[in-house]
Amino acid sequence: MIGTEAVFRAAPDGHTLVLGNNQTHGTNGALIPGLPYDPAGFAAITLVARAPHALVVPASSPARSVAELVELGRRPGRGLSYASSSAGSSSHLMSETFARRNGMNATHVPYRGAAPAAQDLVAGVVDFMMATWASVSALAADGRIRALGVGGQMRFTDIPDVPTLQELGYDYVSGDAWFGLFAPLGTPAPVLERIHASTEAALADPVLRGRLEAAGFRIETMPPAAFGPFHQAEVLRWAALVREAGVTLTN
Repeated sequence: MIGTEAVFRAAPDGHTLVLGNNQTHGTNGALIPGLPYDPAGFAAITLVARAPHALVVPASSPARSVAELVELGRRPGRGLSYASSSAGSSSHLMSETFARRNGMNATHVPYRGAAPAAQDLVAGVVDFMMATWASVSALAADGRIRALGVGGQMRFTDIPDVPTLQELGYDYVSGDAWFGLFAPLGTPAPVLERIHASTEAALADPVLRGRLEAAGFRIETMPPAAFGPFHQAEVLRWAALVREAGVTLTN
């Protein structure tokens, strides 16, 4: 929030940018009363990457599918708990929406980051988590957790047999965390185009691209003319999820 506000108030000369994401430039506007910047009040430059989510459970969980997890959450007297990387994060909002839509008795347990949340998931302290694949793929490869469904529109190449949530009919929790470059509103269009072109050139570097992909990110760029409408649609989409989940944070 501090860095994003600084860019929001900076001179629109193309020298001050922010790498924003679906939280700073999506959910925060609906989550935080009195947010000191307007998430929609930026010049969109380019999308950089996506971080797809996965619905994961401990290896010890009796749930072998999304349907079985839903059934567990509906059982009388058996409440489930789910972890998130933080209150108001995409993992929180998607999990809460998933639980509410399916009539599950599920309690939110927020953590300070994905790593401690994932470790408690492994230990069985919590029952499930909607996590970015980048944060839990190593645990899945070791067999310590199990992925039941994949967020977004594509299956993961390292777990090709795990269906997407959209395939399974849970499209309302289908989505990716994303990262993109923004400048202060009023930055000249030619400057935005030049930064977009430079970003594309940087992301074409095989070393950089390989490191990002190995960390679980999907490289994807958009020119300003496409990223602007994408961003505005994301502001509306995440605001709707915030309202449905009934979540509000204080500044």
